[in-house]
Amino acid sequence: MLAATRRVSAGRYGERVPLQEPDELGELSEGFNAMAAALEAGERRRREFIADVSHELKTPISTLEGYAEGLIDGVVEPSEEAYGLMYAEAERMRRLVDDLRQLSRAEAGQLPLALASVPARGMVARAVEVMMPLFAEKGVELGSKADEGLPPVSADPDRLVQVLTNLLGNALRHTPAGGRVAVSVKAREEGLTFVVEDTGMGVAPEHLPRVFERFYRVEKSRSREGGGSGLGLTISRALVEAMGGRMWAGSAGPGKGATFAFSLPTATEGDPGGRSRES
Repeated sequence: MLAATRRVSAGRYGERVPLQEPDELGELSEGFNAMAAALEAGERRRREFIADVSHELKTPISTLEGYAEGLIDGVVEPSEEAYGLMYAEAERMRRLVDDLRQLSRAEAGQLPLALASVPARGMVARAVEVMMPLFAEKGVELGSKADEGLPPVSADPDRLVQVLTNLLGNALRHTPAGGRVAVSVKAREEGLTFVVEDTGMGVAPEHLPRVFERFYRVEKSRSREGGGSGLGLTISRALVEAMGGRMWAGSAGPGKGATFAFSLPTATEGDPGGRSRES
């Protein structure tokens, strides 16, 4: 056990010890193996994360380098199109860095929140208004529905709208023209539940547990060209959890659409608005 502990402390997280008799030493062995497995999984996620970030930055950096070299050598003519493309790639990297910083702060509990008693219907209407032009451009129908007499929800209004627009944007990316996306909110025992449903590509059962992971893509062959940073769902779940709620996903399978939902607590009577805190 001592030798295995030293090897784990040196970074050899695949180390395991034989299980002993069902006594205190056996329990210690089981605990040690569980700890080593958790460390190994954490190290694997860390390496995957670094590889993913490197991959996401590689394309825009290569594009910028290529155009800059072409401009210097005179191969590429200075033009509005060339400068516009370079700006777009730089903006893409900036969004990724901003999303990574926001996710890091949210997961570390350092994201400032201005919790208040806010109307759920108003937040849904605000998110729909922001996203409607994008849906119209692609030819995807966007609908909304909210029960009458809903109690106010306890949330940061800007963060709540951010979560809703993230989910709507995700649904739009995976729903072809002619499809439909609907957002609704209903009162439940645990609070208010917000639901975004689409008629898009759907998610296979084996992918559902991982859709909230950083940079995870159901379709590995798809590039990030037409989408976001790949962190939208991860950030959305972190924000919801920071506001005291939870988020989940569901799908009947490929080609049968997907549902993303989250719940938030209702504001208690006399709950003061404008409360600021860090998550």
